[in-house]
Amino acid sequence: MKSHKSSNMMMLPKKRDLRVAKTLLIVLLTFVICWTPSVLLTVFDKYYKAPDLLRQITAILALTNSSVNPFIYAWRNRGFRLAYIRIIKCRHWLRPGEDEHDVSKMDSTTNKM
Repeated sequence: MKSHKSSNMMMLPKKRDLRVAKTLLIVLLTFVICWTPSVLLTVFDKYYKAPDLLRQITAILALTNSSVNPFIYAWRNRGFRLAYIRIIKCRHWLRPGEDEHDVSKMDSTTNKM
């Protein structure tokens, strides 16, 4: 008979794998949505009769895919979210858990008046 704790430990990797699979599915669907109009326009408009505005919109949509991915990763993954916050706050050189205003960790020689 398995203990309750061991069954919970077995469930964690499956739950994590499912979350990763969902994230990859979201990334894939976003890719398909962003690139399909551009591909269809390229395939079916052999003689370039489509309006320039339509071509520009499909190109912008396709290129937008690259800028959407970091937001998807930040939304779905706490580690990415925390890393983005550290980079945005210009604290990328600090170790996780460190605070730049924590005087107790500073060297006493650098804190002279």
